[in-house]
Amino acid sequence: MNKLIAVFICFFYLSGSAQADSHSNAEINAQIWLPFIESYAKGDGDLHASLYSDDIVRVSRGKVQTGMAYIERMREYVNSLADRGGRPISFRFNERSHNENTAYETGVFRLMHSDGTASYGRFEVVIKKIHGSWKLSFDHDQPTDRDAWNAAEPMDAMLIPADR
Repeated sequence: MNKLIAVFICFFYLSGSAQADSHSNAEINAQIWLPFIESYAKGDGDLHASLYSDDIVRVSRGKVQTGMAYIERMREYVNSLADRGGRPISFRFNERSHNENTAYETGVFRLMHSDGTASYGRFEVVIKKIHGSWKLSFDHDQPTDRDAWNAAEPMDAMLIPADR
């Protein structure tokens, strides 16, 4: 009987944890990944800039950029995409771990070019909940290939909120 009770407790704990993970993933999708995709598609630099914490740390190819200087550079870059009709970007994930205020996610992005070719990159981010909203606080990426893209998990459509 004690073993049966232990199994039920374990089941309910794991079920609750999975539901919390789904809720957090849906929240992060709605507040980070879907607006990120939209900002590139529309060339909306203001939307893109709103995704970062004021103290963002960005590391790419051995170069570290931080704070508002990086945010403003990204705002200008993403705004420039509007003149070119935007750029489709999409994400797949290798790991999505979080607690109530901090998330660590890794995966692969695919950035489509106007000639139909694609660039791929591995990303690693830390996302923090600041004043009730998720914000990117650390962002690292490096080039990769289509094989890495194919090996990663797509964003779960069930975790995309209905209002997006």
